[in-house]
Amino acid sequence: MNDDRSFVLDLDKTEEYFGIYKPYKIINGSRFTIGENCVTTFPVDQHFNWFQKLMWKWCFGVKVEDYSEE
Repeated sequence: MNDDRSFVLDLDKTEEYFGIYKPYKIINGSRFTIGENCVTTFPVDQHFNWFQKLMWKWCFGVKVEDYSEE
């Protein structure tokens, strides 16, 4: 039985507008930056330690930095 719930939408952390679910606002987390010439940046609701950040950079070429809305 495959019980992978990583793609399940958490309805407690969303708001519904006209049948479309909008994810909650991330206040503290991490920010992924992909690319050098055309940059794509998106925040995630998880903190990474220095080793995890190094592995993301070394293995996938993705820069991970701490993110805070403040």
